[in-house]
Amino acid sequence: MKTDSYCGAGAPRFNVAVDKTTQFFGCTYGTHTPLSDGWTHVEFQGPFSAGKINGVDLVQDEQGQTQLRNISVNGVTFDKFSSN
Repeated sequence: MKTDSYCGAGAPRFNVAVDKTTQFFGCTYGTHTPLSDGWTHVEFQGPFSAGKINGVDLVQDEQGQTQLRNISVNGVTFDKFSSN
């Protein structure tokens, strides 16, 4: 995420559908590593439910703007997302 982006407990967040459950990963709960180019790497660690990922939703339902890029899920990378 861009270093000056909004990062709250509930947004942006990833809602990850795994089998018949949904897991929620809010921005502030990730491990934040500042990068030298004005971006911050945010990574989420378990506990993850084992199972097939059926979908990932990116939710920004709080005020603020967040700029995201290089989102990876199980080795697949998506680039340059913005949410308002």
